[in-house]
Amino acid sequence: MNNMTQETISNDEVNLLHYWRVIRKRKQLLIGVFLVITIGTAVVNLFLPKIYRGEFILKMAAKDFTDVFKTIKVNDTEVMQNIFPKTNQLINDIRLTTLLDTAVCKIDLLIDAKDTTDIPKIKAELLEYINNFPFHKNFVEQRKERMQKEIDEISKAIAYTDDLLKSGNDQKQNSPEYDPVRLYNGKINLANKKIVSEQSLKNYTGIETIMENIYSTPIKPTVKNNIILSALIGILSGVFMVFIAELKDKVRRPVQNKQEQ
Repeated sequence: MNNMTQETISNDEVNLLHYWRVIRKRKQLLIGVFLVITIGTAVVNLFLPKIYRGEFILKMAAKDFTDVFKTIKVNDTEVMQNIFPKTNQLINDIRLTTLLDTAVCKIDLLIDAKDTTDIPKIKAELLEYINNFPFHKNFVEQRKERMQKEIDEISKAIAYTDDLLKSGNDQKQNSPEYDPVRLYNGKINLANKKIVSEQSLKNYTGIETIMENIYSTPIKPTVKNNIILSALIGILSGVFMVFIAELKDKVRRPVQNKQEQ
């Protein structure tokens, strides 16, 4: 049993030595195949179009809008042309993912394009589509009406304060509740609140971008990974070609010997 094991090990060593000699004998072929594949891959990757990615987190005021986004298949050709009539040709890939584990409706938006300057344009067209979406549009209009009512109430409070400050009624002025400094400060606070509310009303869209990142490094092609992979393939292909060449030589030798005889 030991003799058989030793013989097997010896045969394996002989085979490995033979393979190594074959590779050494045809190392130029191996190196040539390796270089052709590796350099060729590197050159091709340099000429491939670069794809850049933009990532955004959108916060939607309408919580129920999550269910709407589940039904929108943005990668469908017809849907894409409908949502992005101006920029659909600029899109390499786009993904919308609703973040369910949050108290509000948040959407993770990934945009892949050939140019970083195209990504904001694509995002802007998506926001324009959402703003014109009936469900969202009605929600925003209702919210703006409530905001306008709040502004009207503030305006009434400011007018009432002005009346108190302008009043020359001695009974009011002598009253312990009448404090012109407190009234004036209250008017200033109301005026500031009104300015902020009016600005909020003007800019309110029901959508807020809470995270935005446009990557300057292309995500495709992955040149480094492709070159490493091509180098491995080049080595294996080179070894394969070496043994193919060796096999052809073995087949030719008997034929040549016969012809010489």
